[in-house]
This record gives sequence, C-alpha cells and structure tokens, in this order.
Amino acid sequence: MIFFIQVGDDGPIKVCESSIPEKWLKAQQRRFADELQIIQRIYATEESKAEIKAALRKFRIKGDWFEPGPEVLSFIRKIKEPEYLKGKQQAIAILYRNTEDAPTELCPFCGKSHKHDSNDGFRVAHCMKANAEPFIVTQDGTKLFRKDGYLLKTRCKA
Repeated sequence: MIFFIQVGDDGPIKVCESSIPEKWLKAQQRRFADELQIIQRIYATEESKAEIKAALRKFRIKGDWFEPGPEVLSFIRKIKEPEYLKGKQQAIAILYRNTEDAPTELCPFCGKSHKHDSNDGFRVAHCMKANAEPFIVTQDGTKLFRKDGYLLKTRCKA
C-alpha cells in the first residue's frame, strides 16, 4: 500500500509504502515533535510509487518528502481508494474514466491507467503482470479480487 503522511497540519508530506500503515506511523511518530497523520492511502505497485514521486518531483524537499503546497495536496486528493459494488457473493471494484475516450483512473490492482472502448460495463482485469496485486483490502475490510475484474464507468458521456 502507498500512503501519504503529513507532519502536523501544514508540514511536509512523505510518500510511504507499507502493508500496515498504522504500524509504520506509530514507529515513526517518536522521531517527530508534531503529530504525523495519514492523509491518503492507495493500493498501488512500487512502479506506481515511482510515477507518483516523478509527478511531484518539482516539489521535492529531500528523499520521499515534498512541500505541502496546494498543487501537491490537489494531486494527492485525486488519488483515492477504489469504490466498489457489493453483491451477494463478492465485491467488484469500480474503475472510472472522465470521458469515453479517456484512460481510466489508476487501477487498484496494477496502479496504471487503462484504455477501453466506449462501452461501460464489466471488464476482466488485464493487468496480469507479476507485480499486479491479486487482491486488495479496502479500509472497511472488503476484499476486491483482480480475478473478479472491475466495472468500468464513464463520468461524462457525450
């Protein structure tokens, strides 16, 4: 899991990776006078973490630390935990795109955008690379499995 922490309410922001963010946060807190807080978490790959850091590079302070300006915070807010549709047997991730010809938001399984035809609906997850996650667990404990695919939805239809 990739997550962002911030020192205090307006301090620098760090891009982190841990399967248990709360444990990581607790271990790091003793090194800081101000409270550390998790401001966002996403399920993504190491490759995605590198892409995020590259997108924020002009705001880099040092290492994985970035300035807490409005552009950085706006970028982080756009990255979010996936929505899902819960059925009787399973839950299916929902992957959005802005328009019918636009790439999707970041896939929760591989951390990349995908390109699809203009029709919305169920898709088999084609991100079968070794580094794609077989499943993710949302903050409420729901498991979303890559093998179950995802529901593609367009926000703004022509």
